[in-house]
Order: sequence, then structure tokens, then C-alpha cells
Amino acid sequence: MNKKIIPKKIMRGMKFFNVPDLTEILGLAPLAVRDYLRKGKIKAVKIGKRWWVSDKNLNAFLNAGAIFDKPDKIILDTIQEGLEERDEKLKKELTEVFLKQLSENYIITKKS
Repeated sequence: MNKKIIPKKIMRGMKFFNVPDLTEILGLAPLAVRDYLRKGKIKAVKIGKRWWVSDKNLNAFLNAGAIFDKPDKIILDTIQEGLEERDEKLKKELTEVFLKQLSENYIITKKS
């Protein structure tokens, strides 16, 4: 996510997000976000018809529990990051092996 989400309310230095903010942050439909809020998966306060989630509670949701308890977008992003790290390590290892074999072959060829 490249776009920075600006909280709709800031009270006493605390940032609060509403349902449209959460749909964009989490990559979920509004109904899914409201379901998470009703079930208490994300701690929130309902004032009138609007839900408000503090920055602290949003971060607690994003950083807590098993990865598979999180929204699909977060799971996929986490898997993608892991694959990218693995690919970088694999590239480095393969390059080292290739260079080692190349240098060994060069030495053997040069001696012959």
C-alpha cells in the first residue's frame, strides 16, 4: 500500500479510523470490516451509527495472533514478502556456487 491513510479524527493525540479507512487499509469490503468490529476481532467504539478504531487497536489487530487469523490481503502480502526474501537468498547462494564452480573450472583448465 503506497497511499497514506489520514485518520478522520484525532483526539488528545490519538488517531481514530472509520470503516472506509479500514476497508482501504485492510483491503476488505465494508461489510467484512463491520463484521470484524461487531465480533470484536478489532477493538472499536461505536458512536451513533459510526465505528471508530484507534491507531493502537488497529496496530494490535495487525500484529497479533496467527497469520491465518488475519485478512487475506495481509496473509498474501506476508507470503509475498517471505517469497521475495527467499528468492534473494537463493539468488545469492546460486551465484556463489556458480562463481565457485567457474573459478574451479578455470583453474583446472589453466593447469591442463
